[in-house]
Amino acid sequence: MMKSCLPVLCLLCALLAGCAGTVNLDGEIGAFGPGTSAAQVELKMSGDTFHFFLLTNQANLCPKLQQSYERAATAINDFSDLADEDECRAFAEGLSEAWDPLVAGNAHFAATNIYSGSFLDFLGGLDELTEPEDGTFEIDDGEATLQLAYFGAGSPYAEAAEELTDCDFDGFAADLDDAVETVAAEDGEVSLSESESGAWRVDFEVELIDEGGDSAGTGTGGFGASHCEVDVSSVGSGYLFVPHVFLPWVRP
Repeated sequence: MMKSCLPVLCLLCALLAGCAGTVNLDGEIGAFGPGTSAAQVELKMSGDTFHFFLLTNQANLCPKLQQSYERAATAINDFSDLADEDECRAFAEGLSEAWDPLVAGNAHFAATNIYSGSFLDFLGGLDELTEPEDGTFEIDDGEATLQLAYFGAGSPYAEAAEELTDCDFDGFAADLDDAVETVAAEDGEVSLSESESGAWRVDFEVELIDEGGDSAGTGTGGFGASHCEVDVSSVGSGYLFVPHVFLPWVRP
């Protein structure tokens, strides 16, 4: 039977207002800390919908996530000229205004999603494939993904924007990658259960690898999450520079 948290941490979460869940780690990666807020995200994109779960040490996840995606969509829709230095700078600064309020200041995230079908089902889109359902899903069978992301104390998008020259967005993306430490589940399982109210319970027990593919220890945890709709369907192809942890099918 999967354990969602250690007894002492469970008790602390019961006593602390707003504590959504816990992540317990045994390895070299730093402590995650009590999760403050969580969401069962329904991300409506142009032509498809992606479902995933997020836990963070930041408060008020859902409204912050909605605001960040909305601001990022505005920045992307307003950007048209890859050769104009001023427009490139404005675009990068717009992304900073979108994402830094969510990821700056030592923000931590745990993200997971399921795949309730075969690889060929990707051809039919992500909506039904990733829609949550009750059950236990195996990481190594491709039925689920899970990753943890640790942002530093700074403001990664603002810092990357300051370094942007000659509209070099490859360098911009590389600076963003350097600003976050990510580990992903290589083996283990994720369990989902829905309550009568429509809220979800997520529990996991996984083996983790770092960005180089080396073992990063093990992780167990659990959290509760309510529905959070995020609509970025106004953005066409090329929805760029979303932090990987908010697109959990992207492994580090």
